[in-house]
Amino acid sequence: MKINIVYITCFILTSFYLFAQTDDCSDFNKLSLIKINSVLQDIAEFESPNYLSKKELFSIVVPEFVTYSASRNKFEVVLVKSSLIIDANGNDYSFGPFQMKLSFIKSILRNTPNFVINDSKLIILKNKKFKFNNTDIDYLNEIQTQWKLLIVFEYLNRYIYKKYSIVSLYTIYNRGGLRKKKTIFNKIPCKNLSYEQWCSDFFIKFR
Repeated sequence: MKINIVYITCFILTSFYLFAQTDDCSDFNKLSLIKINSVLQDIAEFESPNYLSKKELFSIVVPEFVTYSASRNKFEVVLVKSSLIIDANGNDYSFGPFQMKLSFIKSILRNTPNFVINDSKLIILKNKKFKFNNTDIDYLNEIQTQWKLLIVFEYLNRYIYKKYSIVSLYTIYNRGGLRKKKTIFNKIPCKNLSYEQWCSDFFIKFR
């Protein structure tokens, strides 16, 4: 998939903005909405979720996506690949447009039936007990792949969604469990909101 110039430019501009430490979110919101509207054109061609709409599914990762930096991600991917060699059981870095950790990827794939995973490469990774190599990391770093993993996450938490609503999925994606204390999402410094609040805020704007 070719990412258009507007999409790339907004990634760069948003990255600069995040280091500005301003109290005004207006510029950040404008850049974020441009990024969101751009990627939604790509998501329209992606696989459909199990029970959420595509916009609802995307809202789960919006705070991570709008703060994603392509340049920073290159460094994160290097760290992930290095950890496979020198620190296989140690640091667990987030990477990719939705900032997924290998532990998160392993967990959702391990606990989901193969028939739900609509991707032959992901099934192969699962069946070979997640023995990742550099090529695997590059594949997991792609937005199409992370979208498919997000659908697996959605399926795995379908009963929690029915009981607690989509906000519960925001919480689990960000903190790993419903009982963990809610905290401020510090990647967006212009306003002290939780991850769940940012998800809801952006979803209202682009739905």
